Amino acid sequence: MEAIAQQKSERRMFSQTNLLVGLLLPCVVLLTCVATGLLAQQPPAQQPANRPPESPRTLGTSAKLLRQGALLKNVSGTFRKTGVRIAFHQLDSDKRFIVLENLSLQRVSNVLREQGDSMIWRVYGTVQEYHSANYILLERVILTGKQHEEK
Repeated sequence: MEAIAQQKSERRMFSQTNLLVGLLLPCVVLLTCVATGLLAQQPPAQQPANRPPESPRTLGTSAKLLRQGALLKNVSGTFRKTGVRIAFHQLDSDKRFIVLENLSLQRVSNVLREQGDSMIWRVYGTVQEYHSANYILLERVILTGKQHEEK
């Protein structure tokens, strides 16, 4: 009698194990496919040929791009809001940098809201490069208190 009860118990455990394996295995395969990108692959988005002159694609571009990791130290310029982004315009050249969001930019944004975009700043930061445009990650900004006069 005990042997029969033990066999039934083992069969029940075996069928429960098969059920768990049958349910878990497809889930693991699905998660693995998603994690490796087999199911998440999408064709690359097409870029429109004509863009407005101050779009993010052209905002940080200039005749010569600075390389990724270049440091800007004590560079004077102004910040200007362009759409939803803010750009840093260097005073002594035509270089523009799209500013990456961080706490320093938040502080600059607060000043721009209160005093406008004609104030001159000294900037310290690291240049980033993405899709043929220069970005800057601000490390330190100093408001000089001087007004920039447009030419």
